[in-house]
Amino acid sequence: MLSSDGRHIAESALEALSAWDLDSYESLFHDDAVEGRPQLREHFVGLGNIMGMYRSLPVEPPTIEWSRIRGGGTLWAGEGTIDYGTGDPPDRLVAILQVEGAKIRRSDYYFAPYLDPIAYHAPWSEPD
Repeated sequence: MLSSDGRHIAESALEALSAWDLDSYESLFHDDAVEGRPQLREHFVGLGNIMGMYRSLPVEPPTIEWSRIRGGGTLWAGEGTIDYGTGDPPDRLVAILQVEGAKIRRSDYYFAPYLDPIAYHAPWSEPD
């Protein structure tokens, strides 16, 4: 039961973020949750700070599309893309969500541009 509940909570959070439905996103987090952006060396402690960051976005919200969600129990990962509407190709996006009880305790988001395939990998890799 915990596994399916955790998946439902993770899916709901990622879907809310994609829709930029900040009220729904907020409702899925513990009040003392932490959200991190490890590549930026920052984290937001407490729901007020997390939502303050989202609600202060000075531009149009990005377009976020999730291609896969996987995990189990209390730990779930979402993989997708984020497009900032600048005309540049979208970046890859990975979300790692820690579910505790019926809400999210911790989330971390990783962002990365697409890179060209490495030539010496070609004999062993398939295009993605």
